[in-house]
Amino acid sequence: EEAAVPAERAADLAIPALVMDGDATPYPFMHGTALALAHAMPHGQHRTLGGQTHEVAAAALAPVLIEFFAS
Repeated sequence: EEAAVPAERAADLAIPALVMDGDATPYPFMHGTALALAHAMPHGQHRTLGGQTHEVAAAALAPVLIEFFAS
């Protein structure tokens, strides 16, 4: 339960938020966790970065951040 998604707290977040994961992570549960967190937030968005782990390449991250902050 310590690792559970804080859905109640996330539901109170009033600002837009972007939750990302990478599809090359060695921890498959992280995708489901990222989705659950993004869906718990009223203005949450989720993106999966192709070919990325926790060591995200700037070339993969930058366009997603630009799109998020420009919207």
